[in-house]
Amino acid sequence: SVFGTPATVGQTVYVGSSDQRVYAIDSETGNERWSSGTNGIITGGPAVADGVVYVGARDNHVYALDAQGGDSLWRYDVNEAIQGSPAVTEEMLFVGSNDGYLYAVGTGGDEPAGVWRFQTKGSVTASPAATGNHVFAASTSGNVFAIGPQNGETVWRFEVDSEIRGGPTVSENWLYFGTTDGTVYAISSA
Repeated sequence: SVFGTPATVGQTVYVGSSDQRVYAIDSETGNERWSSGTNGIITGGPAVADGVVYVGARDNHVYALDAQGGDSLWRYDVNEAIQGSPAVTEEMLFVGSNDGYLYAVGTGGDEPAGVWRFQTKGSVTASPAATGNHVFAASTSGNVFAIGPQNGETVWRFEVDSEIRGGPTVSENWLYFGTTDGTVYAISSA
């Protein structure tokens, strides 16, 4: 089964699967270019940046794979399962975990480096959204956070009376997210 949103770069579609594998598929022919195994079910979609495919798995790891051949570059351990997709900016990856933290992982070297982790007081089951100025994370605690990407400090917090299980989306100056009570919010992202 495929639960996450596929990522596309050029003529390649990248997708994670419940069979614990990441697949690269030719978008024109549908043929598999490569597949690479992880040690956990993948429920979020991959993120692709600078020739690297990043994917979180339910085995508590973020994996970095070479986009051309699928070779494993590294993996990084967070304390509990990852359900959402990672967000990637220049030399930084952001991923949420069921342990209630959003993790910032440096991707600029040969090995991943933990930069900071941010406590949300609820599982981060959805994908974060990252811009140049903020990382936005939602939690089952009913909070959405704007976080400084370099230091992991709270810029602002917005609280609702319901769980947030879907990831926020940023468009210009607005942040959109939905809750388990069926409400969709649009708030300023500044």
